[in-house]
Amino acid sequence: MQLLSLVALLLLLPGCFSDLTGPGVVHAAPGTSAHVQCRYDQKYEANAKYWCRITSKGDCLFLVRTSGLEYPVKVDRVSIRDNHTLYQFTVTMDRLTASDAGTYRCGVHVNGGPDLLTPITVKVSTGGPNAPDHDLSSNWDSSSIRYLIYVSFLILIGLKTPLLLLLVFGIRWMYIRTQQSSDE
Repeated sequence: MQLLSLVALLLLLPGCFSDLTGPGVVHAAPGTSAHVQCRYDQKYEANAKYWCRITSKGDCLFLVRTSGLEYPVKVDRVSIRDNHTLYQFTVTMDRLTASDAGTYRCGVHVNGGPDLLTPITVKVSTGGPNAPDHDLSSNWDSSSIRYLIYVSFLILIGLKTPLLLLLVFGIRWMYIRTQQSSDE
């Protein structure tokens, strides 16, 4: 019964992952570049990807957009490049200024349905008490952690499950062999 509960829990894990994830918050200093990586589900590989900024009215102003292909697109100081192998696209904002700070969205256009969106907060600061100094924890945001959990789950299914099955079949084979020996 416990094994059945564990198997049911493991089967539910992939449903915990969004079809589009991003870092949530990105920190950068003025004059530098910010690189934002957004991961998407493989089924959206050929869809257009975009980067937009949330306005004071709540609208999302498009800054740059792909056509669904892998070649980079650059508009002013913002570029976007899709990577179909890794199922992620990277947005780069160059020569940041304080006015670039704000809320943006990674987006994937979905034909016949609502677009996939994930909010990203860009913080531009020069240092000081509240600014991170090379904050490595921003590289390990919730989407990265979920991705690592997902990879761990795949390793569990791909490596550990066959070993468990081999162990179960080995025990069963020994049991049958013992039964046959006692019958003789």
